[in-house]
Amino acid sequence: MAKFNFAFGSALLVVLFVICCFNFADATHQPNEDDNDAKDETLAIGEFELKRMAQYAIEWCHNNALILRRKGDEGNRGDAALFPPLTLFPSPFPRDAFEQALKAQKAMNLLYFRVARDFDFLMNAYKDVIKGDEHIAKLVDILKKVHEEGIRQPITVMLQRADYLLDVVENNETNEVKYEPKQVEVNTGAIGATGLKRRTTEFHRRMLKKATGMDATTANIPDNKPDAALIDTFYMAW
Repeated sequence: MAKFNFAFGSALLVVLFVICCFNFADATHQPNEDDNDAKDETLAIGEFELKRMAQYAIEWCHNNALILRRKGDEGNRGDAALFPPLTLFPSPFPRDAFEQALKAQKAMNLLYFRVARDFDFLMNAYKDVIKGDEHIAKLVDILKKVHEEGIRQPITVMLQRADYLLDVVENNETNEVKYEPKQVEVNTGAIGATGLKRRTTEFHRRMLKKATGMDATTANIPDNKPDAALIDTFYMAW
C-alpha cells in the first residue's frame, strides 16, 4: 500500500466546525461530564446596534478578504465581490462532541483511503450511479485509465471533507439529554475555499470582542487554518 499522510485530515474536520465556540468556556477549563450539554448562550443586542454590527461585519469581510466573486461577473469585472453567507457570531458547540469527532475522523480517513484504493469495490459501488450521473461517470473513466496504467508514485495524497451534525439522544427514564456527533456526508470534490475558513474564524473572534469586549481564545474558538494545512500536506508529499 502507498504511504499516506494524515496531516490534512484533522484540518479538514476543523473546517466543518468553523463557527464553534466550545460553549464560550474559559481557556483554563478542563472538560468534564457537564460539558456534554450545549448551553444556551445569548447576547442581548438592540435592533439599532444589531444593524450597526451587521454593517461593520460587511465592511470587515471586504477589508479582510472574506469575500467571493459575484456570480456572473467572473469575465466582466475584477473588482466585484460579495461577502459569503455567515453568522454574526459563532454557534455554541459541545467541547467533548467536537473532540470526539476529531478522534473519529482520523480512523475514518484511513477507512476512506483504503476504500479509494479498492478498484473492484468502487466499480461495483458506482455501476448504477454512473448511469444517471455524468460527472461521476467521467471520474470513473479517469479511475479506469489510471488503474490500467498503474500507480507509479510511492506517495498518495487524499483530500476530503467530512460533514458532521449533532444528534440529540434523550434518555426516556432519566430525561437526560446528550449530544453525539454523527457523520452525515463525505465530499471528495467539494473541498475548496480553504482560505475562507481561516478568515471566518478570525471574523467570529472579532465580532465576539466587539459585542462583549472579551477576547476569544483558542480554547473557545479553535484555530482553523486549513489553507496552511493544505500547503504543508503538499510539501510533505513532495
